[in-house]
Amino acid sequence: EETSFRCHPGKSLRSSLLENEVQLYTAWNKVWCCKGQGQCGSCHVRVIEGNDLLSEKTQVEISKLRGKPDSWRLACKTAFKER
Repeated sequence: EETSFRCHPGKSLRSSLLENEVQLYTAWNKVWCCKGQGQCGSCHVRVIEGNDLLSEKTQVEISKLRGKPDSWRLACKTAFKER
């Protein structure tokens, strides 16, 4: 399912998705999510295009997503860059 919305520089992908009512968590992950602290990894998303508009991967992301495809990001630790 494709969804479009405006994103603001410096804002996390997680915040933008939740504000625009995009379902980010499964029912179980809603209970166990760390609320954007980068500790649980439950907000992982696959970025298909537009990666150049996003911040570099943080050490937290690199650690939590070890062994996963490069296209995966933690929405809570991914911010939109200034254009």
